[in-house]
Amino acid sequence: MALFNDTLLLNWLDFIILLVPKVCVVVVAAFVLIRLRWVRQTLRGVETSWFHRLTLMLVFGGLAIFATHSGLLVNVGQGLSIVAEWPAAGLENNQALVGFRDTMVMAGGLIGGPWVGMGAGLLAGFERYRLGGFAGSASGAATLVLGVLAGWARQRRPHGATTTQGAFIVALFGTTLHRLLIFIIPKPENWAIVLGLNIVIPVAVVNCVGCVLFIWVMRDLDHDKLKAELREALLMKQEAELCTLHAQVEPHFLSNTLSAIRALIRRDPDLAREYVVKLADFFSATRKSASANTTSLREELEQLGRYLDFQQLRFGEKFHYLPAAIPSGLLDCQLPPRSLLSLAENALTHGRSGRPEGLTLQIEAVDQGDCFVLRVTDDGRGIAPERLATLGQKEVDSPHSNGTALYQLTKSLALTYGSPASLSITSHPGAGTVVLLTLPKLRSDGR
Repeated sequence: MALFNDTLLLNWLDFIILLVPKVCVVVVAAFVLIRLRWVRQTLRGVETSWFHRLTLMLVFGGLAIFATHSGLLVNVGQGLSIVAEWPAAGLENNQALVGFRDTMVMAGGLIGGPWVGMGAGLLAGFERYRLGGFAGSASGAATLVLGVLAGWARQRRPHGATTTQGAFIVALFGTTLHRLLIFIIPKPENWAIVLGLNIVIPVAVVNCVGCVLFIWVMRDLDHDKLKAELREALLMKQEAELCTLHAQVEPHFLSNTLSAIRALIRRDPDLAREYVVKLADFFSATRKSASANTTSLREELEQLGRYLDFQQLRFGEKFHYLPAAIPSGLLDCQLPPRSLLSLAENALTHGRSGRPEGLTLQIEAVDQGDCFVLRVTDDGRGIAPERLATLGQKEVDSPHSNGTALYQLTKSLALTYGSPASLSITSHPGAGTVVLLTLPKLRSDGR
């Protein structure tokens, strides 16, 4: 009995040494494969797409068939011995296979669910049945059952079955079930006992190690998926913030413009109609820019022209706008929507206050190689030093006005460009204000 026990232990050790490296090679290959985009898409879409399910059935069924033919061929009888060469036409009645077919099928079920487990089990089980030999029918049926069992565990306990502990339990239970079927179905019983005793521990080790390794591989995929979802969520949040900032219009602009148009109706109805159309165009462009992160300088100047046209209507001779001096090469460069508009609003709203002679506004652009600078100059009343220090840094409230527009512009610059963009303001009370907006020179095509 002692010699028998020693022989049994040696057989277990031999089978483990021969089978575990083969399983590890397959798992490493799987790890490399999931770095391919189409493989990752297939794994992610298996819950909703039959095409992806069928793909995984073929993948894991093919791996299981490979595992069958990579297994160890043994003679069963008074003892157990490994056969060096496979017979040309199927297995003989006293021959059986020791492999890691069940590992691939159960991994398919744990990763893809019951349909993938059943499909892979059906393919690999039929192949095992076709090869024949001792326990061919029992092993083929058991392979199908184990695939369905692993998939059912994934469906019933989606979070528990795909943990290290869950995969280990599923693999151990599946191995035990398969060995029980081997003890019960094949004849003669003494051959089944010899086969079962000699391979139960090695197969249990191989199945448990293989399934756990596959789950670890899938964790890498899940980790990448979570990172991608987090990046997408952050991007959506950033875009939502930008859209919110871009969609805001100075609150009194509409009411003041409508009042000016209402007054114009009595003097010149045809011109009033033109301004109604211009107002519709202005808000149509505003809606368009609200869904964009950037707009071209050309489009921003067009929108600014509409806005200043309304201000000219409202203030008449008390407002003068000098035509923008813009190099043509900069017109396709991108900037946050409403950038110039916000600066013009700020100048008109605050620079005019207390100046009966009115306000002159000028906009220029300078090409500086990798970046360009927009200069907005007004000859208004200027900004007090204590207020100037906080403009653009936070929403500044005062009895006369607030710095919301400049603060929102600063946020848009940070969200869209980061450090390459900047906003600087130079002003002296009674001597006007100069605002410099520095932006990287980027076009809509990314160049």
